[in-house]
Amino acid sequence: MSKNVPIKDPEFDSYQDKLVKVSHEKASTWRLDDEWIVSDVMPDKAEWDASWADYKDPNTRTTVITARKRNARKNYEPKIGILTQMLEINPRISDAELLQIGIERPSKIKHKSVPPTTIPDCSIDIPMIRTLTINFHDHGTKSRAKPRGYHGVEIRWGVLDAFPASVNELTESKLYTSSPATLNFKDNERGRTVWFCARWENNVGEPGPWSTIQSTIVP
Repeated sequence: MSKNVPIKDPEFDSYQDKLVKVSHEKASTWRLDDEWIVSDVMPDKAEWDASWADYKDPNTRTTVITARKRNARKNYEPKIGILTQMLEINPRISDAELLQIGIERPSKIKHKSVPPTTIPDCSIDIPMIRTLTINFHDHGTKSRAKPRGYHGVEIRWGVLDAFPASVNELTESKLYTSSPATLNFKDNERGRTVWFCARWENNVGEPGPWSTIQSTIVP
């Protein structure tokens, strides 16, 4: 657990609220996994917020409320620790921005690292209309596990009428920390060609080389 996570409940409450809200707002800029924040962190945040509100009020505090608050923090705190550590090592976030949240970057964290050298292999599944899933794994392996030191895969895509001259023509981009990646499309994009490629990103945000640009039809 990061030393930046406060021990006492009142300080923990203030810290977690700012941490989650800012991380959600800045997810795109800081290249955070916002799907994880929304689906995994926020439900536990809602339970903590509710139980802490009841606990703070002497008129509603009971042994049951106290137990609920304790259990809510037990489930929630590890995720706050993970999110804190993600921000601590993120080179896209300045020390000043971290301090505004209440995080002091550990001095032992060094950003000298080696960017990824391999590329992800991608395959397509069609689970439903207007949706594609991209399964990815490291080139030359069958394991779906990310290589050690890799944070996730950036996928770039675009619905175009012709083969893109460069990756820059693929205007949509998102970082996925686990396979598969899900891409959703508009109804008027059905039947058109979507072009995509992918590259690994390591734990400090450094990217590797792009994979070959592939294409498929939007279902």
